[in-house]
Amino acid sequence: MRLFDKLVNRIERKRSDNPIYNRRKVGKSLFLATVFILGVFTVRFGMIISTGEIKGTDLTKSANSTYYGTTVQHATRGTIYDRYGYPIAEDATSYSVIAIVSKSYTGTDSETGKTINLFVEEKNYNRIAEILNQYLGIDKADVISTLKNNKAKDGTELYQVEFGNKGKNISLSTKEKIVAELDKENIKGIDFEDHPARMYPNGQFASHFIGLAQLKDSDDDQSGLTGSFGLEAAYNSILSGTDGVSTYQKDSNGNPIANTYKETKKVENGEDVYTTIDTDLQTYLETLMDQLQESVNAKELTATLMTADTGEVLATTQRPTFNADTKEGFGVEGYVWSNLLIQSNFEPGSTMKIFTTAAAQNEGKFDPNGTYTAGTIKVADTEINDWDYQEGARTLTFQQALSNSSNVGMVTLEKNLTDPTWRDYLSAFGFGVTTNSGLNTNKESENSGSLPTENVVDTAMSAYGQAINVTQIQMLRGLTAVSNNGKMVEPHFVSKIANTEANTEKVVQQEVVGQPITADTAAKTREYMIKVGTDPIYGTAYSHTKGGPIYEAGGATVAVKTGTAQIAGSNGYLDMLDASNLLYSVVIMAPSDNPKYIMYLTMKQPEHVTGLSMSEVTNPLLARAMETDITPVTASNGSSTAQIEIEDYSGKSVNNVATELRRSMLQPVIIGSGSKVMSQSVAKGKKLDPNSKLLLLSDGQLTMPDVTDWNKETLAAFEKLADVKLKISGSGKANGQSVKAGADISAGQTIEITLAE
Repeated sequence: MRLFDKLVNRIERKRSDNPIYNRRKVGKSLFLATVFILGVFTVRFGMIISTGEIKGTDLTKSANSTYYGTTVQHATRGTIYDRYGYPIAEDATSYSVIAIVSKSYTGTDSETGKTINLFVEEKNYNRIAEILNQYLGIDKADVISTLKNNKAKDGTELYQVEFGNKGKNISLSTKEKIVAELDKENIKGIDFEDHPARMYPNGQFASHFIGLAQLKDSDDDQSGLTGSFGLEAAYNSILSGTDGVSTYQKDSNGNPIANTYKETKKVENGEDVYTTIDTDLQTYLETLMDQLQESVNAKELTATLMTADTGEVLATTQRPTFNADTKEGFGVEGYVWSNLLIQSNFEPGSTMKIFTTAAAQNEGKFDPNGTYTAGTIKVADTEINDWDYQEGARTLTFQQALSNSSNVGMVTLEKNLTDPTWRDYLSAFGFGVTTNSGLNTNKESENSGSLPTENVVDTAMSAYGQAINVTQIQMLRGLTAVSNNGKMVEPHFVSKIANTEANTEKVVQQEVVGQPITADTAAKTREYMIKVGTDPIYGTAYSHTKGGPIYEAGGATVAVKTGTAQIAGSNGYLDMLDASNLLYSVVIMAPSDNPKYIMYLTMKQPEHVTGLSMSEVTNPLLARAMETDITPVTASNGSSTAQIEIEDYSGKSVNNVATELRRSMLQPVIIGSGSKVMSQSVAKGKKLDPNSKLLLLSDGQLTMPDVTDWNKETLAAFEKLADVKLKISGSGKANGQSVKAGADISAGQTIEITLAE
């Protein structure tokens, strides 16, 4: 073996000395290496093709980002109108100025065919600085510095530069003036980018109610608009629409190539919202409230004018306020962020005596000529006094109790009613629960107020408006029962939603939510309220200086009730002997025999006040309103009615769902005392016409709804949903029920319902 090995080694040495052999060996090695490397590349390339990724990077996206770009086409935000179609809030365009500094930005002269510079040339820096300083107030040195510093941090040339905050939010007129100056001197390279903006042409105009729409991102001019509060926020999803998307090609420098834009997602513009506001009455109210605030300097003022029969809010405002267009007054010291119409709760004081009188009248406990001893009354261990108790005990009639705003008289009526019955009436008038107005948002929740505790003193005090907390919208809702012949209607602020692209509309109709009193009771209560302004001895709204009622409505007789309430502080009620520590209010229904309007005004902690102060707003506004023909809002010619598709609401908050439904133009009815939706009367996926009722069965105790004005179809839905048996007599709509609204009911229970045309 050793001899054989030696022989082989000798042969190999001879071959290695042979150049031809060596070349062949190297060639084989190179060939094998090439095949191996090519194999590796083939496998890797196959993997890249199949996955489209390399080291976790999506090559398709990377290529697209290099050669293609996307741009968002913002949907036009819907316009907010008054009831007659006058714009309150509408889309506008603002501009920001840019300077193109990349020397690659050139073009061809159409006449000579020569290449021309379209970027900003250094010889024009000073003149550009002068123009931007003149129209935008930008410091000239800052303009020149920005134009010269045209390099990025990595040293590469910038395509364009901007000029800070002063170079943004430019109006169209200012932009056109700058362009004219530049064109005059043939200066190239200055351009403008447009951005969405919101315009409020009426300025200070129901500002807290309408609210504001602002950029989603204040640092990004292209972020689009969103409602930040008020109606703009509450109806944001309706007003916003859906943005569109377009793609475009880029050149080697990453700049857009003209004529390469392609729409990939169609833009859907927002729907228009028509409010119930009357521009003329609203504008006049703003002027009158400015004058009143200047006179009294109150901590807060509110005023609302509403139709008495349909609940349409025609004008509403508060002080302090702000100019929605210029933002003057917005966020300054003393500014009130909340919408006092729905968010603030307070003890209403003597205006609550309207409801006490109505409840007693409805129960046959109010004899206008019956007498009681005024001055002081003791409830348990608490002494309750009249405002004029220092005059001593005296005999008044119950009619005079309302006229003279007697606390003792109201407590006497409440005790005649009994505490449970009075509490039932408070619930029947809608106190203690939200109206689900549709105005609340995640940031602005509607306040539910609170009923008095079951303590006998608190219950007695609530009869004259203390120890109970209400919201303004609750007061307005309850007052409609007195103005509208017993039928209580839900106040509403939106009259119509229109989709101009689809040519469809949803128009709101009157929504009856109960009948806590009879038509006869309502008429008699208004009759008693007249005396508040006409009784020269006991009327708290009678002026001996004027020799007649303080509150008027262009010559029409009015039903009125004034109120003066103590304000609760951190350590009990504020000192009522200090006139600046009180809440003053007035309710007016005009004309008294068949009310057309309800006006409610409150004045919290004024520094200066007289008995005539509030009439300086109410009288001129009501006089103008009485001369105004309030035309009902109807569908536009040629438009069709849009239906609302129902979702599955189970497990959701009943109040949130009810709010959502009302914004969709449906009429929600909550059945039961719980907070979550258990089931609903219309299944998911079905569609309803606007103003249809949708019943929501909540968890907790099953309670009886007020079925006033319900048709047979809605009654049948209630019967099925609540698993009760209805014994229905008559025809038409419901006007009577054997179980009072709010009472506990149980499955299988028989309930009698009467119908009448």
